[in-house]
This record gives sequence, structure tokens and C-alpha cells, in this order.
Amino acid sequence: MRSSELVIFRTAAGPTVTLRRSKTVVAERVESQPSSKAEEAVRSVLSALAAQGAFRTPKLRRADMREFKLVSPHRVFLIPLAILKGDQKAELTDVGWRFIIEVNGEGIASAEAISRPNGQFQFSGLNEGPLVDNLVDTLKGVDILGQGFQPRLVLAPGVNTAALWLKKAGGSEFCLAETDVVVQLVPIHHDRSLRTLTPVPEFISSLKSLASALQQGGAKGG
Repeated sequence: MRSSELVIFRTAAGPTVTLRRSKTVVAERVESQPSSKAEEAVRSVLSALAAQGAFRTPKLRRADMREFKLVSPHRVFLIPLAILKGDQKAELTDVGWRFIIEVNGEGIASAEAISRPNGQFQFSGLNEGPLVDNLVDTLKGVDILGQGFQPRLVLAPGVNTAALWLKKAGGSEFCLAETDVVVQLVPIHHDRSLRTLTPVPEFISSLKSLASALQQGGAKGG
């Protein structure tokens, strides 16, 4: 499969969902385990910050980062706002890997390494906001993870949405399939709990509705 090819899946609800392979991805499949290069890109930066006492966020600043662990690795995919508007195809971009930073058995933050065109990975940032807490709690509480599903993170920043994408093993690596489910992490709707499993068509439809509301209100996003 070439890096420019798309895999298209038409949901029962109508919208077409397409997962575009990022041009930075050179492998023929999305790996279920992180590259050692991705982990090393994160670990080297964290170790340097820890040695200098240079963390600026509260949890990381207070923690004893000499004993940190990188756990729960998961790939990150992005849905740009522009492709959610109108009747455009929802194309997801493979961004890289994200890790939970654990200290003394507690997940306190996440760190991300993005894919580069040369096959290397680059540290891209830290996060210790509500998304991290929700993701850690969800990974602990969703029983379906033990049934052949791979955890991935889907971000739609233009509509302020993040979700845990539970990818069914054995299916196409590059599309949101009917056998997959998602758990919305940010924002959490008032009518469902944090660990509610949502079918893919319903999730995509909700994103398109949010994007449409922004467009009608005259808001702009990227």
C-alpha cells in the first residue's frame, strides 16, 4: 500500500469514513507495538528534563521523575476540522505514538513522539490535562481491550473532541470499521458515562454535527 492511498468505508448512517496513511509512515501496516525509536525519543527528553528539574507542569514537577515508566503505548490519529465540514470524506492522519508517564504506579501525564519522513521519531510534547486522566481510567475499565482490540487515540481538535479508538484485530489497518468502537474522552456528553462504547457511524456523525454547528455559527478552525 502506497503512502498516498486511501481506504474508504461507508457507514450505515451514510457518511464516508476514510483513513489516509500519513506520508511519514513507511511500513505496510500500523504496528501494534511502538518502535524503539519512538520510545527513545520520548525517554531521552524526559530524562534530560528530570536531570535538570525543568518540568513546568504541576504533576511532573512534583513527581520523582528519576523512577518514571512509559506505559500503555498507543498510536495517535488526527481528524482535521476541514474534512468534517460538509460532505467531505473523514480522512485520518497517522501522527505517531503517545505514552502514559507513570510514577509510583500512577499515570500522571502523557508524552508524544511524532513520525518523521526519514522513519525517525521526534519528541513533540507533554500533556497532563483531563484527557490523560480520562484515558488512563478508560484503559483500566474497558473490558473489551482483552478481546482482541488495539487501543488508539483519535483527536479532532477543531471540535474539541478526543476518543479512544478500539481497533478490532484482524481487520483493515487503515480504516474505521463497523467492528471497531470508540470511547469518547473529551468532551464527555451528559447522557453517557466515561466508558460508554460508541459505534463508529454514531461517532463520525456526531463529529460532523459539531463541525456543522461551528460552520453555521461562523466559527473558524483548523
